Parts: sequence; structure tokens; C-alpha cells
Amino acid sequence: DDERARCVIKSFDYTPPEKPADCQMDNWGSVVVANKDGAGFSCREAPANSGPARVLGYGEKVSASGMTCTSSEQGMTCTSDSTGVGFTVRRASVDFLGD
Repeated sequence: DDERARCVIKSFDYTPPEKPADCQMDNWGSVVVANKDGAGFSCREAPANSGPARVLGYGEKVSASGMTCTSSEQGMTCTSDSTGVGFTVRRASVDFLGD
């Protein structure tokens, strides 16, 4: 969206940090977000899409609102074009970049 890059992973093997007490998400750890200032796990469900989710093949990328997301065999990486802050998410782990 205009404020952040958001990646939803349906199936993962990593263990996210302890869920915040005020977090109401059943699938805690499945939504990762980043903007130019920081990255982390989200406690808010992803908003409903107006259509099917866009699938990026390996090597493909998409840019919007100052963020670029690139798909590779190593995972999905989303970073701020201006600061490099972002994340790489894959089934095995999540790495936060530039924080």
C-alpha cells in the first residue's frame, strides 16, 4: 500500500518472536511489513485485495511507493529504495535488513 510493503506467507517453519499481548491475529508471524524507517512482524491482518494476489516468479520485481520487492529462490526481499531498510522472508526464516 502507500505506507508499507507487506508480505503474507501462508506456510512457514520459523518461530516468530513472542506474540504481543494486544495482538489479535490468529496467524501471528505470517505478515511481515517494512517502510523506509523499519521492518517487523505485523499485528494487523493484511487488507482484502481487490483481486487475486500478484505472484512474482523468481527474478521478477515490483516497485511502488518507494519500496521494491524482488522474488528469488532465496525468498522474497522487500526494501526501501532510499534507505535499504526491509526484509527477506522465506519458509525457513525472516531476516530484517538495515534496522
